[in-house]
Amino acid sequence: MKQGRTVYVNLQEASHTDNENGASQLDGAFGALATPLKIRGETIGVFGIQHHEPGRRWTSDEIALIEAVSEQMSLALENARLFEETGRRASRERIIADVTQQVWSADEIEAVMRTAVTQLGEKLQASEVIIRLGSGTNSGSS
Repeated sequence: MKQGRTVYVNLQEASHTDNENGASQLDGAFGALATPLKIRGETIGVFGIQHHEPGRRWTSDEIALIEAVSEQMSLALENARLFEETGRRASRERIIADVTQQVWSADEIEAVMRTAVTQLGEKLQASEVIIRLGSGTNSGSS
């Protein structure tokens, strides 16, 4: 995760070079590979693969495939997170719309407060809801 690029776990001696762009060349790497799962440039995890065959060498095509799968996994994870977030937001908006509709249907101040307390208590499963009106300061005058 710290390196932010595909690396191999060196089970035996293996060649490791960097190209002119600074990217690691993993041709002929063997054992296990780990490639980062990234979202918007930030590493959120690692995707690893290991072969049970001792001395297994990963080809550059296999490494490219693993990296492509890692990128797709990252996108799928981000999409799932966004889907969950959208669901939570939609649920919150439904609650706000329901409570607002009930509150606006009340025609007196006391009814507005009572409706708001009741609706929020039900929607949020709260054991207690308190509304306090006023500035919170005592003027001290009569």
